[in-house]
Amino acid sequence: MNSAFPLAITGYSGLFPSAAFTGQFGGLCLTGADEHRVSRKLKRYMSDATPAAIQAAELALEQADLDQASRSKLGLYVAQYGYLHPHLKDFIATFSHTKPGTAAQAFVDAWHSSRVSPFVVTQMLNNNLLGLLSLHLQQTADCAALVRDELAAATALEEAAFNLQQLYCKQALVVCAGAQQDLMAMQRLSVGEALSLAAPPVAAIACVLQPLSSLSSGQSVQGVIQQLCGSFSLPDLLTELRQMVSVVQTTDLLLLDVISAADAGLVQQELGWPDSQLIALRQWRDQMGCPGLLSAVFCGLNQLKSTSYQRFIAISVGSEGYCSAVIVVKDY
Repeated sequence: MNSAFPLAITGYSGLFPSAAFTGQFGGLCLTGADEHRVSRKLKRYMSDATPAAIQAAELALEQADLDQASRSKLGLYVAQYGYLHPHLKDFIATFSHTKPGTAAQAFVDAWHSSRVSPFVVTQMLNNNLLGLLSLHLQQTADCAALVRDELAAATALEEAAFNLQQLYCKQALVVCAGAQQDLMAMQRLSVGEALSLAAPPVAAIACVLQPLSSLSSGQSVQGVIQQLCGSFSLPDLLTELRQMVSVVQTTDLLLLDVISAADAGLVQQELGWPDSQLIALRQWRDQMGCPGLLSAVFCGLNQLKSTSYQRFIAISVGSEGYCSAVIVVKDY
């Protein structure tokens, strides 16, 4: 558990693929027509998530009132969803010509084709988001790139908290972006199955953190991280939660982003939380693009703005069994 000092959230933003989700929880809705201004040189290395991540980062920095001159000690901690595979759409020029009928034939066609982009390898390296963000934002301070979905998003928050505590940076920008579903990695194509060229919807969330004690007079705060913890199993998380809930009340808001209905019920029962104070994000996971702790924090911050709640606890239990939790208050 990291509770050495409270961390102020001075700016945050979120871009999501679903209008229904943004209508419920706020943020901007990404469409196929969205394209953020990025240099032509950088575009050749970008994955689908990069423009959304850049836009989310710039919106969060703008809300935090951090221009280029005032972020010389801004740490950058990035988590990218998806894994080391390109999307099928990256081979559309080849497949439109060869028209493969099976996954096996598609592999052969792609392997021997001269129509595949020479940049497909750099675009499939899902930790290149750190390099592209740092180049675009011209950041040269402390940084870290993390992979593997929900685990990476929570760990990016922990990395930011640790490096702020150690004074390796003055502020920290945490960004997660990508798609929960990677078609080449997760969709099991069998012989005779039709090939889909649709890319999974991407999302991006960004937040700017700063130690509460270092804020200047009158500096705007969107929320304060009171406690943060991560573990690798649900029993370990429940042990941490028993300590965490001693500082919250069941009249506070609970956001549960738990992939399993059984696990969600177990967490709610363990905490003794009433349904009336619960937001179950499980039903929104397919529309979030990037489910996990950072998305839950985004939703919770907007709930603090639009309701009378003063505090929320967000809990995430991902598909890989990685568990994490955070307590955020409106004012400290």
